[in-house]
Amino acid sequence: MRDAPLRRYYPAHILLVVCSLFPGLINTVAFAMIAPHVGVDLGGSQALLAAVPLAADAALAFGSILSAEVSRRVDGRNLFVCLLAVSFVSAACEATATHIVVFVAALLVHALAAGMLLIVALPPMLTTFGAKRLPPTGLILVASLFGSVTLGPVVGSVLDGPSLWRTAFAGDTIVALVALVLALFTLAPRPAAQPLPAIDWYAICVASISTLLIFTGVFRLETTGWLEPHATIPFALGVCGYVVLIVGEFLRRDGLVPVRALLGSLALAGACATVVGNACYAATADATIAVLTRVDGEPLRVAGLALWPGVLGAVAGAFVFARVMTTRWVVVLGAVGLVFSGAAAVLALRAQPFGVSHAQWVIFAAAFGAGLTIVPGLFLIALSIERAMLGRAMALLNLLRLTGGFIAGPGVAHTIYQFHLREGIDQIYETVVVAAAVGIVVIATILRIAHAPLRDPDLAAFDAGHAALVSPRI
Repeated sequence: MRDAPLRRYYPAHILLVVCSLFPGLINTVAFAMIAPHVGVDLGGSQALLAAVPLAADAALAFGSILSAEVSRRVDGRNLFVCLLAVSFVSAACEATATHIVVFVAALLVHALAAGMLLIVALPPMLTTFGAKRLPPTGLILVASLFGSVTLGPVVGSVLDGPSLWRTAFAGDTIVALVALVLALFTLAPRPAAQPLPAIDWYAICVASISTLLIFTGVFRLETTGWLEPHATIPFALGVCGYVVLIVGEFLRRDGLVPVRALLGSLALAGACATVVGNACYAATADATIAVLTRVDGEPLRVAGLALWPGVLGAVAGAFVFARVMTTRWVVVLGAVGLVFSGAAAVLALRAQPFGVSHAQWVIFAAAFGAGLTIVPGLFLIALSIERAMLGRAMALLNLLRLTGGFIAGPGVAHTIYQFHLREGIDQIYETVVVAAAVGIVVIATILRIAHAPLRDPDLAAFDAGHAALVSPRI
């Protein structure tokens, strides 16, 4: 179907993006809680089930870089529809799998497609309907995309039972089918970039190898210490690989990732907010669950359900962001969000004894802070960089953001392993406080060096495809 009758209908486009991304993000978070039941029903080993969520997160992260390259060569509409078809088939295989190998393979393919969809779906949604639609788009996307992360533990708790895990993937299958049909009626052709540059094998190979090395290191880190070479060496090599990726792309004239453009814009502030905010929230949520289950002795189901205020925090953050995203305060919003991220960790440290009620306040504050940093940081990038480079810029940031998120879980487990239980959990909260403070300082330094004026974004420039936030010193 070449003619898309709903191509100019904004509600159809925003619904398509939400349906494409929302269920998969929920299940990615929920899977950690339902994995034991998957193992019982399908016969997977404990080691395999521990590795699967991390491997899915790694596939999700790498999918962003892969999508940035593929989208330069394939019509955007065709790629979107193809990825939705892959999501539908893989979700159906997950829901009906009778063998663990089939389930794991389908889960990894689904995660890779979800990572690619982030780049295929988000940039056009931010730019197609102009600046006048930015506030409602920000509200809906922050509430749905980050809200799905906060909803994941709750869904996992509700489905904590034999064979109930299939319900999550069955629901994902239905939503993917709805999104696929909606895409056929909504998306107009999106021709690939012309002329096509050479494939950036450097970026693809370095990103894939580095992500695999980090996954290997953090998986082993869950049950060992930093001094163990079989955990430390691959992790360190993976981190160094990301540095090599960034430096190499900076030096390459036609690199896939526009590192020069990112370093020359206020997008750096958004990048810092996104990466640090994501890591802080993931670590806080994992530490809070550890307190409830391993210190207070609460069942995992109760601990997951106790995190429901995080959904309210995400929605509250979305409302605040929607109100300020087209005002002068958008450049400092990431720092404000990190203040709340740090405050949530401080609240957890001071709560003695730490019970369910304290956990709910902690997770609300953490989610509110993350609601002002993670997805809003991507919007700040959209306001600070040329439209033609937006998807490729977001690809790098999603790679770093998602990698930081999946490092947090094993990092929490490692810290608890290294210290006495309560002391280790306190170390995690203290690390979150330090990370949030460092993030605030870095954002403030970027804005100071840039002499960034506190003024409203130039929305006319945004509609014309140019940067809406320009600094005279960067």
